[in-house]
Amino acid sequence: MNQHYFQFQASRQEVSLTDASTGRWLAMAGRLQQAMSSIVDLDVRLAVLNQLSEQLGNHGYPGFIKLLMIISRSTDFPAKKALAETLAAAVQRADMPSGVLNAWGSSQIVNHSNISSPISASRLLRSYWGEAPQRGLGPIEYLTVWFGQKTQRPYLSDQAYVKALTGLISLVNCSDYARQLYAGKILSDVESMTEGAYTRQTKLRLSRLGESWLENQPALEISNEVAGI
Repeated sequence: MNQHYFQFQASRQEVSLTDASTGRWLAMAGRLQQAMSSIVDLDVRLAVLNQLSEQLGNHGYPGFIKLLMIISRSTDFPAKKALAETLAAAVQRADMPSGVLNAWGSSQIVNHSNISSPISASRLLRSYWGEAPQRGLGPIEYLTVWFGQKTQRPYLSDQAYVKALTGLISLVNCSDYARQLYAGKILSDVESMTEGAYTRQTKLRLSRLGESWLENQPALEISNEVAGI
């Protein structure tokens, strides 16, 4: 497979998860779907996902989520199952393409030179300590933190969160093994995550999401319930 097969110019603009998909995003999703269908080797499929995520960059990680959402609406079940199995391998190997969000307590601090003008903690910590407190998150965890915690991104609306989460759960559900593995991983992370990584509400959302998902409840039902916590 040509190593440049999935190279493209990553957009530096914010990605909307609710608008109609443009031709550019549909074309990229089609190429990813084709790769999942045609590549037999699981290791190569996982390398493709990681390459795609790296090309989009941390700023463009919502674009990675958008591509998964587009594919989740496809009628090509074998391709979706192959993608779900690839995500399962990523979970199992701790090699999930991930996006970075600032730690929830670090979005602002007081600027003592002008107490009425808060400055960005991420900006200060990058210059003083090297970088802001951050954490890498898989697509479902990223969405849930983005929805419920203060990060460097604007909050997601209920509609955007439910739509995106439903799409991702439905995609992973194409492999029952992937469903059980990813749901179990979310529950394990909630138990083992260091204090401060998630707010109490985010922990409740992720716990309920993992539990309901293991019980194989419908994707939309899970999403609506979790969004309402």
